[in-house]
Amino acid sequence: MLRGGQLAAENMRTTSSVRVSLNQIEAVLLAASEPYLNKQGGRFGKRATQFMQIRDERLGITDSEMLREIWERLRES
Repeated sequence: MLRGGQLAAENMRTTSSVRVSLNQIEAVLLAASEPYLNKQGGRFGKRATQFMQIRDERLGITDSEMLREIWERLRES
């Protein structure tokens, strides 16, 4: 992308070392598979920005609440 906000005619190449790429893949896998057991935390790099995701309550009940409700109804019948 150019400074004026327009797309460039050619794609710019980005490079990363294998070590950095493996650290990022490891961080994602650890965060996804063992969030409670991972005390080390991921190595995403010093320039990474962390965003916290909060569920919008206007969406209604969560998937787990819906499944619990279905389970309770099945147990009653």
